[in-house]
Amino acid sequence: SQVIARTTAFAGRIDVRWTGVKGRNMYELEMCSTDPSIEANWSRVLLSSKNRHIAENLVSGTNYYFRVKAMGAAGVSPASDVAVAKAA
Repeated sequence: SQVIARTTAFAGRIDVRWTGVKGRNMYELEMCSTDPSIEANWSRVLLSSKNRHIAENLVSGTNYYFRVKAMGAAGVSPASDVAVAKAA
């Protein structure tokens, strides 16, 4: 899955979208606002069958990193590449 994170015109909000994966049941969206290379910094934002999410109540001027895992009959996929956006 390819993830795209975009700064929006609204303070503290980032629009996150990702490409769909055939055969998936759910997507797990994860986010962090510190070093994305450290696994412990990541936390789950949501589980969803949709391939978009608006992250809200974020700290303005802070970079946020996002990644997605697809979940289906074959199990959980590896994490996607990381997308980054700065909250307005």
